[in-house]
Amino acid sequence: MKLRLPLERIVCEGARRRASRKSLLDGGLLVAILAGLIIWWFGPDAPANAPQDDRETLAKRQQELAAEYRSLEEKLFQLHEIERASNPDRSRLLQQALVTSQQRKTLDALAGAADALQKGKFADAEKLQQRVAAELTALIELLQSEVSSRSLRDALKRHLEYAQEIERLSRLQRNLLARLEQKTPPDELSIGQSQTAERTRNLTERIRRDEQGFTGNPSVKFQDPTAAPSDPTQRSQATEREAANLAADALSAPSLDNPVLQRVQAAEEQMREAAGRLNERKLDPAADSMQQAERELAEAKRQLDEILRQMREEEQTVALTRLEERFRRMLERQLKVNEQTERIDRIPDNARLTDFEITCRKLVSDEREILAEADNALALLREDGTAVAIPEAVDQIRRDLQQIIDQLTDFKTGAITRDIQQEVVETLTYLVAVMEKAQEDLQNEIRRCAEGEPGSAQPGEQPLVQSLAELKLIRRLQERIHVRHRRYAELLDDPGDSVGRASRQDVREALQRLAAQQQELVEVAREIELRSREKE
Repeated sequence: MKLRLPLERIVCEGARRRASRKSLLDGGLLVAILAGLIIWWFGPDAPANAPQDDRETLAKRQQELAAEYRSLEEKLFQLHEIERASNPDRSRLLQQALVTSQQRKTLDALAGAADALQKGKFADAEKLQQRVAAELTALIELLQSEVSSRSLRDALKRHLEYAQEIERLSRLQRNLLARLEQKTPPDELSIGQSQTAERTRNLTERIRRDEQGFTGNPSVKFQDPTAAPSDPTQRSQATEREAANLAADALSAPSLDNPVLQRVQAAEEQMREAAGRLNERKLDPAADSMQQAERELAEAKRQLDEILRQMREEEQTVALTRLEERFRRMLERQLKVNEQTERIDRIPDNARLTDFEITCRKLVSDEREILAEADNALALLREDGTAVAIPEAVDQIRRDLQQIIDQLTDFKTGAITRDIQQEVVETLTYLVAVMEKAQEDLQNEIRRCAEGEPGSAQPGEQPLVQSLAELKLIRRLQERIHVRHRRYAELLDDPGDSVGRASRQDVREALQRLAAQQQELVEVAREIELRSREKE
């Protein structure tokens, strides 16, 4: 059974450091504020360890902490409002954090602890403080989830670049070995080997800087984020520094045992040793060092491939989970809209007064929110880039939603509107099932790879959804077009007309949209065929 490399340890420390420097809108400052509150109150010289005759001081500090937390809740609400239109996902995350805080009554617990301290009830105050600490930690994890997702994508991109550079270094090293066998002058080879060693050193410095928060001084010691200075006058300054570095230091200390970095460093050492031996005309020992450098690079590439595979698996797991959740939300909301549309459609034409129009406008607003969800889902799919049919399905849902919006804007709640709404529900239901199956397939692939079974995909090559699922979805979309075509045929002036000419403007426009969807489905099928040929 293969052992998974310590991916969290290898990748996340540097990413968390970078995340801590993000702007307020990126969520890093909110996380830092929460960490600062925890450090301030629950450090080694925290109020719970102070003598009882400091009761007034403790109560005052507890009240200040409550005021800080009240300000944090206000920031959460403000950011939720700011992000609502441009970034619904982040807005929802901030709203969830605020609602969670209010439901758990964290602010009340802080105020209660201050009151308990004022009355000298230290045991009660300590219980409330412990509860608040747990709740603040949970909020940190919630707010950090978006940063972690974005950091994972960035880390995947960086590691792919490392792999490309290691492959280039391996080619250079193999070329030097070949030239040695061809009796190239040692002085010339030594220069080439030194240049390759220097390039390798640049890669080690980049890996150390990017992945481990390297400061340029290997002797730098990373401090425990909860360790406060012995001088009380320095406490507030230390707290600010610790809070600013929360994303890395408050969660875990950085590790300097990155296996890829170790291998690349070893390769560099062998290259420099080979260059020295070439200068001394010691060709056989130089060849041994050059071969060892090539082996170290090959091992670094193998370990990096394993890390990339794990990162891709994690990225796909997150993407599939997010897509499934989004499709489920869209489905639930669309079902409610469908129910209300059907209800108001029963109202006779002569009774459709102001209330009917108000309801239609409300449904338009609801459909636009579902459309925004579809836009975000489509952006996520296009960012991944491995799926073909699913983005087309989501794009068709988007256009259907826009058609529904147009119909409801004109207060049309009849058969065409409700039929399109029902098709949206059916497609969303199918997409939820596809996401569930894709997650199951991914977990099975992870298990097979962990157990060393043959036939597992190479790192970065696994598509978000398997080709078979995409083909089934194409068939589903084709059936959808066929059903809609038959429905439009029933709206013709003469359904029995073999030519089937449409005179109604709305039917003609609908048929044109249907023709465009058919052509796009042809292009999707062609793209899947081309990808299949490339894999053969």
